[in-house]
Amino acid sequence: MSKKKKYTVGLGGNISDTEYATTPKVSANISKKNKDGKTSSIYSSIEKPLNKINKQNINSNLTLGYSKTGKNSSFNVEGSKSGKDKNVSFNFTKTFSKGSEIKINKVAKKLEKASKLHAGQAKTLKSIKLVRGGGAAIRGLKFQGVK
Repeated sequence: MSKKKKYTVGLGGNISDTEYATTPKVSANISKKNKDGKTSSIYSSIEKPLNKINKQNINSNLTLGYSKTGKNSSFNVEGSKSGKDKNVSFNFTKTFSKGSEIKINKVAKKLEKASKLHAGQAKTLKSIKLVRGGGAAIRGLKFQGVK
């Protein structure tokens, strides 16, 4: 059985008219969605302002980007150019499971069973919520540092 891919194509246009300039803008995007839920897309836009008063050249704006999203991650790159100015940006996100909280709760249950002395330590462990950048070293979780 072959995987079906779904493609979506979008085109758009816009004309902005002010007292000093008329600015036509054209944008396009193409995206592909796999059967497993991953999506890839490419998008671009072009904008060319026209000066009404003295017919001077006004800088065009060009934008081009690519994004890819999966079940637990996403990646995005975008570049733009306006005259001599250039801009590039990128973004990456990843979602992780709650594995560390599960391990802490297992240790806490074993400490409670060990003795009443360790029950206080177990209560402290249960109250800890690990979040990225949450200061695990300050909370005394035997943080070894970055190796």
